[in-house]
Amino acid sequence: MQSDPPLQVLRRFGARDVCEAIPSGEGRSVRCGNMVLKPADNPVQEEWRARLLLGIQQQGFRVARPVPAEDGCYVVDGWTADEWVEGQHAEPPNWHEFWPATRAFHAAIRHIPRPDFLDARTHRWANGDRVAWQEADPRVHAYLVEPFDRLRSLLEPIEAPWQVVHGDLGGNLLYHAALPPAIIDVSPFFRPVAYAEAIAVVDSFLWYGTSLAVARVLDRSVAHQSLIRAALFRLVDHSEWLVTGNPSYPGDVEGFQALATRA
Repeated sequence: MQSDPPLQVLRRFGARDVCEAIPSGEGRSVRCGNMVLKPADNPVQEEWRARLLLGIQQQGFRVARPVPAEDGCYVVDGWTADEWVEGQHAEPPNWHEFWPATRAFHAAIRHIPRPDFLDARTHRWANGDRVAWQEADPRVHAYLVEPFDRLRSLLEPIEAPWQVVHGDLGGNLLYHAALPPAIIDVSPFFRPVAYAEAIAVVDSFLWYGTSLAVARVLDRSVAHQSLIRAALFRLVDHSEWLVTGNPSYPGDVEGFQALATRA
């Protein structure tokens, strides 16, 4: 259930407007005038994210700049604040704007070293990522064992540069008629760029029925293996969602089966 930030948090960030719930940040974000506040599940990651975004030169894309509290901190009692940026979500992504914006973003952060906090993360997305790269053993729900085994059997070595990437791009671009897309809710991983792009393709296939043909713009040398790893990432993420007692959604299992067949 959505809850507003405590009054002392609003005061320290200088928020004076009434807060309203917005869809981003897993539905836990609120807009307060010209800023967006959301819970900081990982304060170390959020402080890192703030420094990352403040240092970016925005060319071909926009970002929501972090807003510091009155004492210069970017996390206050478990909350962070970003500037409000104009734009609309698109489902599926607006691909002709998605590709140049996300590639410009990844080019802008390619020099960023691997953050240490990645090793300590234990949420289902981190676990899915490790399984996809054969760095962890899976825990797969019985409903998903068949497509998981099929996908895992297709894994082969992949040769591509690794860098900091945004691992949840598909739903986190805001499109604007007169401005470049805004990239929000950065979910950091340290993997090849093609893998981050492939996750967006897989998500669009599963959730919106988009053809995998949109992946034709991926780096051809790593496209197939990137898609397989992206599919494993999302399958393990969904499996952990089910294992912890959450419900499946109509078509989810069939979607992964179709994905495994076409990979």
